[in-house]
Amino acid sequence: IWKSIRCRDLSRNVREFLWKGIHGAHKIGSYWLRIPTYEHRADCRFCGVPDDLEHILTTCDGPCQSHVWRLAREVWNRTGLPWHTPSLGLILGCALVVFKSDDGKPLRWANRLYRILISEAAFLIWKLRCERVIQRGGDVCDWHPLQEVEARWWFTINRRLRLDQLMTDRRFDRK
Repeated sequence: IWKSIRCRDLSRNVREFLWKGIHGAHKIGSYWLRIPTYEHRADCRFCGVPDDLEHILTTCDGPCQSHVWRLAREVWNRTGLPWHTPSLGLILGCALVVFKSDDGKPLRWANRLYRILISEAAFLIWKLRCERVIQRGGDVCDWHPLQEVEARWWFTINRRLRLDQLMTDRRFDRK
């Protein structure tokens, strides 16, 4: 898994996010219990459960996380390939997922798209959560509007896919 996050399909920020996720280096959950006056950040203010990476990315009942995964699934469904509900292991190991054609050959385009969608969706969920909890104070009612979440998703994924197109343009060869 460690070597897989070196994949060129992942942006540098996403690689750092995944590396910290694999090593438990994110400042979430019990980390905040040791800091006076910040103990309230240890639990999800919406669900009331300990805030860990799995909860933030996959099981939180807050509206932002589920909306981002729904948008990622909509993009993926255009490929006609099966969508796997994201789990923490699937997110951290997204660079290891391999889709194959009927004759057993890897579908390079699908593998690259899947890595981009899963990693960018998880990183966007993380950024939205950090903005809400740290910058906005973490109030239960202080969620990002879904229109803003959607606009940020499309901006992120279009920027990332545009970069991917440029990187794979034949006129640049292997530069």
